[in-house]
Amino acid sequence: MGVRPFSAFFLLSCLLAGASSTPLSPLPLHLLRHKNGSGGHPARGLSCRSWRLAVETNNLLEWEGVPPECKDYVGNYMLGHLYREDSQMVVNQAIQYAEDGVTLGADGKDIWIFDIDETSLSNIPFYAEYGFGSEPPNATAFEVWAEKAKAPALPETLRLYNSLLVLGIKPVFLTGRTEESRAATIVNLKEAGYDNWEKLLLRGPDSKESAMAFKAGERRKLVEEGGYRIVGNIGDQWSDILGYPEGDRTFKLPDPICFASPRAIAIRREGGLKCGKRGAPPVSVGRPMRGLSSPPSWLAPFLLLLSLLAPAARSQTFLELFPRGRVADGDGDGLFCESWKFSVEANDAGVWLTIPSRCLGYVREYMTGPRYGADCSVVAGDAFDFAQTVATLRDGEDGKNAWIFDVDETLLSNLPYYEVNGFGSGLFNETSFDEWVDEAIAPAIPASLKFYQQLQQLGFKLVLLTGRSEHQRNATEKNLLFAGYRDWEMLILRGPSDQGKTAVLYKSEKRAWLVSLGYKIYGSSGDQWSDLEGAPIAERSFKLPNPLYYIK
Repeated sequence: MGVRPFSAFFLLSCLLAGASSTPLSPLPLHLLRHKNGSGGHPARGLSCRSWRLAVETNNLLEWEGVPPECKDYVGNYMLGHLYREDSQMVVNQAIQYAEDGVTLGADGKDIWIFDIDETSLSNIPFYAEYGFGSEPPNATAFEVWAEKAKAPALPETLRLYNSLLVLGIKPVFLTGRTEESRAATIVNLKEAGYDNWEKLLLRGPDSKESAMAFKAGERRKLVEEGGYRIVGNIGDQWSDILGYPEGDRTFKLPDPICFASPRAIAIRREGGLKCGKRGAPPVSVGRPMRGLSSPPSWLAPFLLLLSLLAPAARSQTFLELFPRGRVADGDGDGLFCESWKFSVEANDAGVWLTIPSRCLGYVREYMTGPRYGADCSVVAGDAFDFAQTVATLRDGEDGKNAWIFDVDETLLSNLPYYEVNGFGSGLFNETSFDEWVDEAIAPAIPASLKFYQQLQQLGFKLVLLTGRSEHQRNATEKNLLFAGYRDWEMLILRGPSDQGKTAVLYKSEKRAWLVSLGYKIYGSSGDQWSDLEGAPIAERSFKLPNPLYYIK
């Protein structure tokens, strides 16, 4: 149930009154409830949720702004419970890893890398004035905002920071901000509660590198020249955490507001904006935003009033984002499970054996309802957009332009099996699953089948690389044909020498073998991060959703 208009404006009236005096305790900035229903019930903005998933899983690159259709959805997300819940889930995973998975050295060289903007500090008060990423912000205005040094801490990240200090892990701040903003950045960090750090690394005046290249280079210096061990790395952008050396574990915080391109310069010298491209028209997601109904009539004026209050509010200490309050009864599991799924899809959750017991209903509804299909369609659409650019720009026609597909939960859906086996709530039973595979009746994932056929029309060679065993070849081929897949280049399964290898190692070796044969791997699609990670990687990788199981 959302916030009623009267209640919302009453809260804002109280907020305005509080802004004129010094508050005794932090007041809430996030006043809106997220549009998700409890337990994952269908809600407005279905296609916008699929767009956000594509952003957070790094399937959608070089986007220049929030789609206009999703302005209210993103504003509601950033101001509601779910953004905080997602951030808390990521940080909980990070703290658990730091407490249980890190063995410290005796030399004091264990460090944790923190990005700053939208990781350690929140610029929500600024972006609220610019449509939460749907409108091109003024670069000079952002520079003025940053110089005021009033950005609040993201409370979850501050909690991680304090936990690491207790454990003896030293924080290092690595940001795309420039050296000329060092003084303001130091003031802002300290006022937000970050009092001590090992290093604060900013861009030099002559830096021309991409965000990913700059940050990877600074991490290499820390390791190779400083002798540090990077035990953890947290950021809101994939360019914060990609590039060797990433660190022993990386953690991706949510950020659907802006995209810092790994290829483009992330900080514009004239303005200091973190996002790589600003001022361009909002990005198109490539397909109509199906299933999107209009937002509540009161939401637009509500956000407008919030933005009008922001200049006055910025001078008050309440811009510390308020601690998460209790969610109304009935919403707790839905919010928790939505955030748990985010941590899975963003590769924050690490190794897990079963879905949380409280999320059985959520996962069932997600997998059997419209969201799963919509999410898969967005992934396939983004992949096709990329494939079309390759088909136009690729060199020559040597018949070696390849796209790799995983099989299970990528081309074929085992949902009929999981429907009668607890939707991932129980431990995996290899015997019963093998019996299901032998039946060879798993249906195609419709979006994947369509994309598969589109790639064939573009002239790609399709390689199917699966963790299934060689003795399952006949059943797998039969099932693929039954589901509508034809004319693949090769089907690669685990042989005797591949047994016991992790999926990352096994699939990396097979990709290396394909490259040795002269194939150029332009794209790779899989439902597991282990389908996509490891060298050599495809030019672009696309992660399909899968909250049912995890493969290492």
